[in-house]
Amino acid sequence: MQSMRQLLCNYFVNAMKIKKVAKLKLVKLNHKKQKKKRDGILKK
Repeated sequence: MQSMRQLLCNYFVNAMKIKKVAKLKLVKLNHKKQKKKRDGILKK
């Protein structure tokens, strides 16, 4: 039973790490998009 609990713990830890990384990537992408929009507005 201990190994099963260990597997679940590892799974959740990995899931949280993946979520954090994905969120960071999304935030960076959004910043890039906003920057492009701002640059476009400035160029006009």
